[in-house]
Amino acid sequence: MSDYAQRSSGLFVPNAMDSPPQDILFLVKFVDKVEHVEDLLDGKLFAHRLAWFKRREDTDEAGRSDSDEGTSIWHQPGQIRLVINDQDLTPDLAGPVQMQPTWLNHLNLFCMHAAHADQAAFDQAASADIEHLRQQLLIPARCVELGAHAVVVSDIPEFMRRFGNAIASNGYRAWRHLVRYYDPASFHGQFEGVNAAFRKRAEYGYQREYRFAIWTGTTGDDPIKLDIGDIRDITLRFDSADLNSPAFLGGDMRIETGPATS
Repeated sequence: MSDYAQRSSGLFVPNAMDSPPQDILFLVKFVDKVEHVEDLLDGKLFAHRLAWFKRREDTDEAGRSDSDEGTSIWHQPGQIRLVINDQDLTPDLAGPVQMQPTWLNHLNLFCMHAAHADQAAFDQAASADIEHLRQQLLIPARCVELGAHAVVVSDIPEFMRRFGNAIASNGYRAWRHLVRYYDPASFHGQFEGVNAAFRKRAEYGYQREYRFAIWTGTTGDDPIKLDIGDIRDITLRFDSADLNSPAFLGGDMRIETGPATS
């Protein structure tokens, strides 16, 4: 069994398949072409390999390329010693020591923006002060650069159910979680197993990313289209520039108590 197959067969069990936190109110997928919007609404989730994001050099791919994807070790100089064949190379370290396991390159990633807020925002909203909550949910301008079109997933539990069913029917394995961000200037440590696929540098924090990592049982560069079935019944479609306008987040907003209605 290959090293990757061993790692993907259950030798690590991260907590990334936990249910999404209750404070995630909706998910957004930014899309650049109309035909890709229709694919997404048909339930076809296009997922590149992690290695694809590491190799991207196109300046027009705003926020998508990241050569540090899949970093498992980030050690600051001055906090470690590097010795090779009894030669102490520590004084020559000019920056952090980084490791990126190659097996992570073969994961397929599907990435979305997660609109979420802290408990204080919900408490204030329940007290008729809705603006603090609205400010936390507004879409950062840099996210709009990811695509002119936006598909908003309004029923997250149902989306997760369909995603899980598709993973099972294809015989894949998958993990999902909010991406967590670290400061490369101060962070010193490591991320175990597949959790390294859910960590990014702090400069990407504005994306508020929710990520799905999929192991298909194959290696290589091929992307996949995971078919979870039509999702038009659990999504809304917008021009990305309108997400913060009165058409959506800039419009009427309120918190209502009592049982949810369909």
